[in-house]
Amino acid sequence: MKKGLYRKLAWMGIKSNRQMYIPYFVMGICVIAIYYILDALAHNSLVGAISMTLAVVLMLGMNVIVFFSLTYLLYTNSFLMKRRLREFGLYNVLGMDKRNLTKILLWENGISAGICIAGGAFVGAILEKISEVCLCRFVHEDINYKIQFYPYAFIRTIVIYAILYSIILLRSIFVVRKNNAIELLKNDNMGEKPVKANWFFAILGAVGLCWAYYIALKSNASMTAIKNFFFAVVLVIISTNLLFIAGSVALCKLLNKWKSYYYKPRHFVSVSSMTYRMKRNGMGLSVICILATMVMVMITGSGCLFFGEEESVARQHPQDSHIILRFDDVNKIGDDNIAQIRKIYEDVQNRYDAKVTEVQEGRYLETSGLLDNGRLVLDDENSRNLFASTDVIRKIHVVYVLDERDYNALSGENAQLDSDEVLLYTNRDRYAENHIDIKGLKDFRVKEVLKKFPYIYSKEADIMFSSLCLVVKNYDEFAPLCFSDESIKTKMLVEAQWYYGWNDGITDLSKELDMMSDMVAESVDLYRWTDGTVSRNAANINLDRQDFYTMYGGLFFLGILLSVVFIIATVLIIYYKQITEGFEDQKRFEIMQKVGMTKKDIKQSINSQMLTVFFFPPFLAVVHLSFAMPMMFEMLKIFGVYNKPLLIGIAIACVTVFAIGYIIVYKVTSNTYYKIVSGEHI
Repeated sequence: MKKGLYRKLAWMGIKSNRQMYIPYFVMGICVIAIYYILDALAHNSLVGAISMTLAVVLMLGMNVIVFFSLTYLLYTNSFLMKRRLREFGLYNVLGMDKRNLTKILLWENGISAGICIAGGAFVGAILEKISEVCLCRFVHEDINYKIQFYPYAFIRTIVIYAILYSIILLRSIFVVRKNNAIELLKNDNMGEKPVKANWFFAILGAVGLCWAYYIALKSNASMTAIKNFFFAVVLVIISTNLLFIAGSVALCKLLNKWKSYYYKPRHFVSVSSMTYRMKRNGMGLSVICILATMVMVMITGSGCLFFGEEESVARQHPQDSHIILRFDDVNKIGDDNIAQIRKIYEDVQNRYDAKVTEVQEGRYLETSGLLDNGRLVLDDENSRNLFASTDVIRKIHVVYVLDERDYNALSGENAQLDSDEVLLYTNRDRYAENHIDIKGLKDFRVKEVLKKFPYIYSKEADIMFSSLCLVVKNYDEFAPLCFSDESIKTKMLVEAQWYYGWNDGITDLSKELDMMSDMVAESVDLYRWTDGTVSRNAANINLDRQDFYTMYGGLFFLGILLSVVFIIATVLIIYYKQITEGFEDQKRFEIMQKVGMTKKDIKQSINSQMLTVFFFPPFLAVVHLSFAMPMMFEMLKIFGVYNKPLLIGIAIACVTVFAIGYIIVYKVTSNTYYKIVSGEHI
């Protein structure tokens, strides 16, 4: 054949179908640009200096983008191939064999890949610095305005997306080669036959969604929420697909039998056309629903972390600084030793001219066990198992025990207990028993269930599990009971702890950290009487604040980037569905106009179809989000965010903005559909 013919035919095919190809190019450029941005930022020396955790978060985003790019580009390419197969069938009839068609596909895919990769890398290089500035704003870091180019990120982007477009090419070649000329020519009419409602799969989808919703509502402990989250996500995706593919056909059949609804001009045509193609297009609607859900969940969750970061920091640090000493022997944490340690700390603080206020201190025991119906089993074999059953995880409690004296000093209360009485606090499930039996130690009567408890212990453990705080009459009498039982002592690692927290009024972080370092260092000699059985944990709110900013700001930044990709994908899926269905319905509406259907009737029919089909996915996405929120709230607790009004507020704002955007997209694409079916499209 004439040299350059395949290239010209490829260009001609792209130009004549530019209405389909331009959105395909736009999406390809977007995902490639965002991948380049994430790759450049992940390997940026500035990001590495801020935090390696932030770099890992960005790399995770890169993997998500690659996986999404492959699945989405394959999906949208199927729209292009459906539109082009008739053309390839004509070439086949005119004498071209499958090898010739493969060469055209090679040129078309090469042109598409070249435009998208070059355009994506160019756009990514332009937007990378803007993205870096935004990221620095989110993580509260100084901004470096120096423009850089990242050759390794550029090379990785080209290689990865060249591989992805090669996979797309192989799929296109397979589709063309498996069909003969007649099948290619008739492809536009494929699927135009009655479909049966599969009630089994429709009911299965509904049951699957109810199951996922039940899991979400039942997960009222943070670790349970984590264990169930991914299973619930997979269940929702599968059930949503079943519901749209099988359930939508069943819905059309029901509307068909609803005579007062069906036998109206604006409903008759729309329901009939939907009935024929719902089985084929139900997948598209389910993808729209799932993408919409992902956008709202990501923005809501990451937004809560970002806007709740100060709350999370404050929750982890009731005072500016604190030191926790952990002993494995109760005899080494007596009043005399505590007084000596306190004196060292106060001397160092005076030397640094610290204006110390709001000092909180107290002794307590920390252990773990299973709490069930008023019976606490210390160091059950599952009590520290993150992968235990859901029922066991709900019973796991981290146990803190302090005495009446320290509780009154910390809370300002005047509790008075007998030796067999306790005050009890639990941060999750309501405690309904009037006693608590600590197996192997003692059975106490619960004098009062407290609604709040002083913050004298680290919350790291009770973020993951439920906490149980007990106030006993005398710490020095209760603690030896725990350490007297050798089996309990060796198995459960009971720790006697002393918490010392304070505000110092020092604004210079380096000076503040130097002071804390000296406080620890100058008490080393005193620690020697513990024979190495003490550990210490020192923390400062200003030092940890940047870690919170980095993690939460990075997640919010990544959530925004991924949401942009998913929103663009959702818009383009809607657009492709409108375009392809418009061309499919064009002849049908031409016939209807010849028998008396007016343009007004066409608009009413289109509105009926759009309202029936395209507004159900976002509606179901909002339902998904609503049922996911209890599980999201439990997972947010892991990060120290307990602000439920913030979660609800961000969710409402997210749904509102998404709904407005969706309505705009609907109006624009429905007008395009109308122009095609009414013959106004050129």
